[in-house]
Amino acid sequence: MKQKKIENNKSAALDKFENYLTHLHEVEYGDFKRKLSLYILRLEQAYGANANIQVKKLFNEMREKAIYNPTGNIEITRVEIMDLAKKLPH
Repeated sequence: MKQKKIENNKSAALDKFENYLTHLHEVEYGDFKRKLSLYILRLEQAYGANANIQVKKLFNEMREKAIYNPTGNIEITRVEIMDLAKKLPH
């Protein structure tokens, strides 16, 4: 039962993340990046500290693309991050 609840929390968090990302409209990349960073952090917290190595790699790749080594293009980043998020287990 507890495992099912955890899976539901992950699924809800992923749905919320995708909704936030879809509706995140900022003119400046810096503003977009700050909000996206927060959304990634919240999603990562939903997966917990005991997430498997593949999940951790996906979160690291999200941060790398959005925060540490960005293209500076909001729409390209949005698509890349959404694609990575869809690879996360529900």
